[in-house]
Amino acid sequence: MEALEEIKALIREKNPELLLTFKEPIFMTDLEESDIYSFYKENMEHFLRTIDFLEFLEEYPDSYFPLNERILKSIYEKTSGNPRQIIKQFIKIFNEIIYANEKIEDIIRSYDIVV
Repeated sequence: MEALEEIKALIREKNPELLLTFKEPIFMTDLEESDIYSFYKENMEHFLRTIDFLEFLEEYPDSYFPLNERILKSIYEKTSGNPRQIIKQFIKIFNEIIYANEKIEDIIRSYDIVV
C-alpha cells in the first residue's frame, strides 16, 4: 500500500488529472481448498463454452482435465490459497502445456506431486 501512495505522489507532481483514473485496490482473501476446485472448473467450463467445445463438458462433466485433483491440491498448498499466486501457477502450467514440445502426460506428471 505504501508503494501505491508513492506512485500516486509522483503522478500528482507530473499529471494530477491522471489520478482520477486510479481506482482503489482490491484486496482478495485467500481461497479455501474447496474453492480452487470450483474456481478451476468454472473457468475451464467458461473456456470450453467460448471455444464451442461443449461435447467435452457433456461427456466429462466432473473432469479436471488436463489437470487432476492432486495437482490442484498441490497448487493450493504451494500457494497457501493466495488467489493471485494460484492464477500464476495455472498460467505457468497452461503455458507449458501449450508451448512445450513434451507430451502433455509428461508435463502433467511433473506437476503431479502433492507438497
